[in-house]
Amino acid sequence: VYFSTQGACTPSSNLGQYATASEVSEAVRGLQYYSGGTATGLALRHLTLKSFGETADEKPKDRDVSRVAIVITDGRAQDNAEIWAERARLAGIRIFAVGVGKAVESELKAIANDPDEEHSFYGADFSTMQQIADKLKHRICIGIQHYLYSISLSSLINLI
Repeated sequence: VYFSTQGACTPSSNLGQYATASEVSEAVRGLQYYSGGTATGLALRHLTLKSFGETADEKPKDRDVSRVAIVITDGRAQDNAEIWAERARLAGIRIFAVGVGKAVESELKAIANDPDEEHSFYGADFSTMQQIADKLKHRICIGIQHYLYSISLSSLINLI
């Protein structure tokens, strides 16, 4: 989902349409940059209600599927981002916040899940994005492993 006043809340694609990680990577590489104001709250609202909500094109909301959102911004949100971030977290969405350039670190921390040091990243310019991407991959994969372990453990407990 793009979030700016120039292309505010324009869905780029539905991740459910891709079958492989390389297809997702190709789609991400094809994303365009929109200038204008930063409508982070509008994007988080869209993610919460549509992308991860019951109205998503793929299967209905499933608690056994890890729900992860990565918010990337280069400026201060000009709307109610913190309110929609909280609603997203309450809906079970794990949020990583990435800021570049004029992004506000305190706002990134307010948007991201806790603990901040695991979910919030900042770089002075776009040259730091590869380092941030590497950290994100690591954090997301570890989180999914822990989540799957907890599901397996609770399933075993229910069997006993």
